Amino acid sequence: MKRQILGPLSEKKIGKSAQWTLNKSRILHETPFRRYREDDLTFPSGRCAQFHYVESPDVVMVVPFTPEKKIILLESYRVVIDRWVYELPGGLMPDISYSERDPDELISFGARELKEEVGATYQSMELLGFQFMAKGVARLKNHYLLAKNVVRHDELAHEEGETIRSIVELTQTEVLEWIQRGKLIDGDSTLGLLWAFSSMS
Repeated sequence: MKRQILGPLSEKKIGKSAQWTLNKSRILHETPFRRYREDDLTFPSGRCAQFHYVESPDVVMVVPFTPEKKIILLESYRVVIDRWVYELPGGLMPDISYSERDPDELISFGARELKEEVGATYQSMELLGFQFMAKGVARLKNHYLLAKNVVRHDELAHEEGETIRSIVELTQTEVLEWIQRGKLIDGDSTLGLLWAFSSMS
């Protein structure tokens, strides 16, 4: 999938109102999936400092519930931490943008990820909302979707770079036990699962 860098440099408007002055911003390194930025800033005290952070495309994650109220998780290999990790289906959107996302665009993307990674269709899908992740070191925005009556029946179509060892279906009680036991250690997925459980209670 070809990815594009969209949107002007952030002017740090809220920072400006707090008397943080952005003197210069530049991209140190850029890949098809990420860019690494350096900002030169002046604090209200007059002292200058540099901030370095990663800019990423938005992420869409789907919390899939089967008709039997079980949650579908993938066991994926994650090269950054060199571990097999249980996680929700989802993926990176095709561009880096500071604009607000249209809910229909997010749902369409989530539906495609669900089909590719799980081989599943759904009866309904709704947007739970978004959360910023790792805000001290990255501009990474996760959007969470809740899918109901998800049924697995299609062939999988994993992208290159995706290695999925297994797909499991767990009850809500089992998911909470996995979190407590440290078997489910993906924080992004844990947040989405707890959010979905709360919205359905």
